Amino acid sequence: MNKKEQAEMERLRRELREARALGWSGLVGPTRLRPPENGYINGWLCNVYQSGRVWQAWSEKTRHGDGHRTDQNTSKSGLNASHDGCALYASKLDALIALRLQKERELARILADIDAQIEAEREGSSV
Repeated sequence: MNKKEQAEMERLRRELREARALGWSGLVGPTRLRPPENGYINGWLCNVYQSGRVWQAWSEKTRHGDGHRTDQNTSKSGLNASHDGCALYASKLDALIALRLQKERELARILADIDAQIEAEREGSSV
């Protein structure tokens, strides 16, 4: 394929990905792991704001922080942590699925609001 044909093929692939992305995924929301009474758990968090991202995190009952925690990376001065424990996803895949589901709902609400405005405008202009 020449460059023009390659560019066209990439455009078609992107359009297909976007068309698939607009549909409901049908994925089931993953279960979150609660921090234990004693000790800590490692897992994944997701941030749904803007484009969204997932990252490794750890949590215990009273605090949580970023990264994968081990007993070796806990210094005497303590860990860099935020207050309160939080539920984590067991895997990166679970966190990505949760992110996808939350974004589906968010974007569906936005599109539904726009569709309602379009419909209201059409009804108003037909009078």
